[in-house]
Amino acid sequence: MTRRRLLIAVFLLALLLPAVLLSWLTLTQSGLRWAYAQAEFYLPGEISLNALSGRLIGPIMLDDFEYHQHGVQVKAGRIVFDWQPAALLAASVNITRVHIQALDIVVPAAAPGDQTQNQAQSQIDLPEISLPWHTLLHNADIDGLRINRQGQSFSLDHVRLDATTLLSKVDIEQLRISSGTFSLDIHGQFHPSGNYRHELEIDWQTELPSRAVINGHGRLTGNMQKTRLQQRLRGPLQLTLDADAADLLGRLNWRAQADVTQFDTSKLDTALPELSGALKLDATGDLDTATVSGKLQGQYPELGALNADFAVRRQSDGTVQIDRLELHAPGSDTDVAARGSWLPAGNGGDVKLALHWRNLHWPVKHAAWFNSASGNGTIEGNIDHYQLELASDSPWPELAPSLWHASADGDARGLNVHSLRVDALDGEAVATGRLDWSPALSWKADINASAIDPAGRWPDWPGRLNAKLTTNGRIENGRLIADADITKLAGTLRGYPVSLRSRLAWHDDGLDVALLDFHSGDASVSASGRVADTLKLDWTLAATDLAELYPGSRGRLHASGRLRGP
Repeated sequence: MTRRRLLIAVFLLALLLPAVLLSWLTLTQSGLRWAYAQAEFYLPGEISLNALSGRLIGPIMLDDFEYHQHGVQVKAGRIVFDWQPAALLAASVNITRVHIQALDIVVPAAAPGDQTQNQAQSQIDLPEISLPWHTLLHNADIDGLRINRQGQSFSLDHVRLDATTLLSKVDIEQLRISSGTFSLDIHGQFHPSGNYRHELEIDWQTELPSRAVINGHGRLTGNMQKTRLQQRLRGPLQLTLDADAADLLGRLNWRAQADVTQFDTSKLDTALPELSGALKLDATGDLDTATVSGKLQGQYPELGALNADFAVRRQSDGTVQIDRLELHAPGSDTDVAARGSWLPAGNGGDVKLALHWRNLHWPVKHAAWFNSASGNGTIEGNIDHYQLELASDSPWPELAPSLWHASADGDARGLNVHSLRVDALDGEAVATGRLDWSPALSWKADINASAIDPAGRWPDWPGRLNAKLTTNGRIENGRLIADADITKLAGTLRGYPVSLRSRLAWHDDGLDVALLDFHSGDASVSASGRVADTLKLDWTLAATDLAELYPGSRGRLHASGRLRGP
C-alpha cells in the first residue's frame, strides 16, 4: 500500500511539475527574465537593458533598451509589449499593444568599397516573406522616432500602426505618421512576396509657412514591376497628379503628368513673389536622367499677365540643361528667352546661359527708366566667379538712340567692367572700372569718348567732341560721396573750337567745384567754389562775341562775380 501511494505521488508530481514550471515561466517576472537570458544567447547582435519587468504572457516592459549590430545602433527609452498567448491555439499571433518611446536609430555610412559595389549592383532583390500564421497587430505606437546617418537626422513625432497578416497578404488598417505640421495616413494591402503587389490609399496634410494648409488624397496601385501613383491636392496649390513608375528594383524609370489648376506662391510662402495662375507639367526620367516640360499661364503684380513655356533636362552628370525657357507678357508685348545649362553645387552651381529679349522695359506699369527694344547676353560661371556679355539698343529712354555693349567678370562682391561701350550720337563712349555692391555700393571708372556729335540730340549744337574723364564714388552712411575729373574735353561745337577742364566733387549734400575752365572760340567761362544750401562760388566770363557761347546771342561781355549766402 505504501508502495502504491508512492507511485501515485510520483505520477502526480510528474504531471504537476511541468505545469508548475510553465506557470512559473509564463506568470512570474523571474520566469520572464530567465526566458530572456536563454533567448539572448541566440539573438544576433548585442542587447542591453536597464530594467526588464512584467510576465511572459504580458505585459512586458523594457527600459533603456539598446541594440548593436554591424554598426547599427538602436536605442529606446521604454518598450511596452502585450499580447494574447491563447490565440496561439488558433494558429494566430495577437499583439494587442506595442508602445515605444524615444526610438533612436543610428545607421553607419557605407564603406567606399560597399558604395562602389552598391552602385554597380543594378538589381535589388526583395526577400520572399512567408506568413504562415495569422497575425494581428494593434495599437503599435512610436512616440519620437529619430534616424541618423552621416550626420544627417530625420525625425518623426509619432507613428501608429494597426495591421493584420494572413498567408502572403498584409492588411494595413491604419498607418499614421505625424511630424510637426505634417501628417500622413496610409491604409490598404500589399503582398510581401513575388512582385510585392500593393493597393494603398494615401491621405496627407501639411501646414505651410504662410499658415495655409494643403491636403492630398490619392492611391498607389501596382507592383514592383509597374506601379501607378495618383494624387489630388487642395488648398493654395490645387493639382491632379498621375504618375507611372516601372522596374522599381532595377532600372527605375517614370513618367508623370501634373495639371495645376490653381496656385498662389505668396500663400505657399510669404517670402516668395506673388505669382499665381495655372500650370501643366509633363515629366519623364530614370535614375540618371529626367526631362520636365510645361506651360504656365499666370499673373504677376509688376507685369500683369505672364505666360511661360519651358523644357529642362537633368543629364547623367547632374547638369540641368535648359532647352527652352520663354516668357511672354501680353500687356507689354515683352518676350524673354533663355537657353543654357546649370550644374548644381554648394556655391550656387555653375551656370551657362544665353539670353534674348524683345520690348524689355521696367517698371512695366509706370514710366520706364529701362526700355530696350531688343537685346541679348550671356552669363557663365558661379557666384564666386562669373563672366557676362550684354548687348542692348537704347535702354535709357531719356538719352539719344544708342547701342550698348558690356563685358565684365565678377563675384559676390561686385563687377570688374572690362568694357562698357555706348554707340550714340555718331560716336562712342567706352568705360572701364569696378563696381561693388558689397559691403557697400562704390565705383571707380575711366571713360573715353570720341567723335560725339550733340546734334543727334540737340540740333542747334552740331560738332565733334572727344573726352576723357575719371570718376569715383561710394555710399557711406546712406549719403553719396563722389568725384569726377574731366581731364580732357576737346573738339568743335557749332564751328568753334571748344575745350573743357574740370574737377568736381559731391559730399555733405553739396557740390565742390575745384576747377571749371571752359573755352569756346575766344570766349571762356571759369568757376570755383561750392554749391550747396550755402553758396560760395567765384566765377568769370569773358566773350568778345557772345555767339561763341550760345547760339543766337549778340554782343560782348567781360564779367566776374561772387555768390555768397544761403
